[in-house]
Amino acid sequence: MSDMIQLLILIIIGLGSALSIILIYLLVNRLIEKRKLKRLDNYYKEYSMQLYRYLVQNEALPNGLRATSPLKVKAIEYMLSTYINHIHDQGAWLRISQYADDQLAPYYQKALKSRKWSRRMNALYRMVDYRMESLIGIVDQMIQTRKRYSQEEYFQMYKLLASVNHPNVIKYLIEQHAGLSENEYRTILTEIDSELFKEILCEYERLPPIMKSAVIDVIGMKNRVEYIELLEKWLGEGEQEIRIRIMKAVCKIGYVHHFEHYIPFIESTHWEERMLMARLLGVIYVPEVNIYLRPLMNDSSWWVRQQAARSLIQTRGGKEVLEEIISSGEDRYAIDIAGESLRSVRKKHG
Repeated sequence: MSDMIQLLILIIIGLGSALSIILIYLLVNRLIEKRKLKRLDNYYKEYSMQLYRYLVQNEALPNGLRATSPLKVKAIEYMLSTYINHIHDQGAWLRISQYADDQLAPYYQKALKSRKWSRRMNALYRMVDYRMESLIGIVDQMIQTRKRYSQEEYFQMYKLLASVNHPNVIKYLIEQHAGLSENEYRTILTEIDSELFKEILCEYERLPPIMKSAVIDVIGMKNRVEYIELLEKWLGEGEQEIRIRIMKAVCKIGYVHHFEHYIPFIESTHWEERMLMARLLGVIYVPEVNIYLRPLMNDSSWWVRQQAARSLIQTRGGKEVLEEIISSGEDRYAIDIAGESLRSVRKKHG
């Protein structure tokens, strides 16, 4: 019995010692972390304005802003991340990129070779944020190697290449999809310049469907009216999803080159296409546009009728068409939509 008690006492003492060691370890770590944070804060207070004057006012670079330690790298990253959201001057941005290339590239180059995903990702995020060019060659080699990276890493690598208009980015996007989402394709395509975008358009037939959709979206988002004829060509060749994307893009641009290409969509078997046609008629100039909108007020789809009414509000003589529907129309659904639209306009304008 006494042996059992002694054993229990030893176990309790052992557990107490282990807990004491863990507690001491946590306390020491906390003290070290607090000391680091204090040093970071002091560094920020001392050099943040000097960095701002270097970037914005083109003053000489102080020695204290050279990345000579991991702690300074963290502090510099924090300061740069603060400024990049508020600086729009091209000259200042050029100095941000040059400064990051000069001071941070050696650390990021080492991080890109790390086995830890988090270190590689952090380096790629920073390189994209600071528009760094010095490590483009290494990133290009990473993409070409047999080693496989995560989807997030490929996205950041492609985004970095796109930001400097690297010619290989087109080949990678077409041949190495890397499981990118449609939104990621859009983000990458918005980074490249007009010349590289033209090259992608020339490869349109080779593009994966998800990338075709992204290309069409970017044309609409950027209001690229010079590509209207190309959109109209694809309109006659694409499947329903592509046609819908194209019509949305054309609605954003607000201009058509060959109106006759769109007329068949007034009687499309797909309500989404009829709705987009109703929307398009409200944003482009077409003589006697109300002739095309009037039949859509009797559409079987509520969405189409609502959009037709909204477009009529925006066209010359459209309100009169709505009033005529209310006074002499026989379709109660069309009458309801017309009434709601006119009441909404009157309420808006008092």
